[in-house]
Amino acid sequence: MLSAEMIRMLLESYDISVWIVPESAGIAYGLTVGPLGAVDILVAEEDAEKAKDILRKYENGELSINEEQDEPARNNDSENSTL
Repeated sequence: MLSAEMIRMLLESYDISVWIVPESAGIAYGLTVGPLGAVDILVAEEDAEKAKDILRKYENGELSINEEQDEPARNNDSENSTL
């Protein structure tokens, strides 16, 4: 389930809606491994190819954080913090 949540966050960061559907028997018994611990990750059909491409890039280590995009967030955090 933790891996599914990480994948959900990754895909949602690319504006892809994600639904996580855990195996219902696994939930009932609290299992997180094996077939009863399985989780399906669903996306809309029109987003399927984009999602597969993002996951392929993720698995190959081709994704990186855009430092320009992170810079304002770091500046805002330091301006808003008080000691």
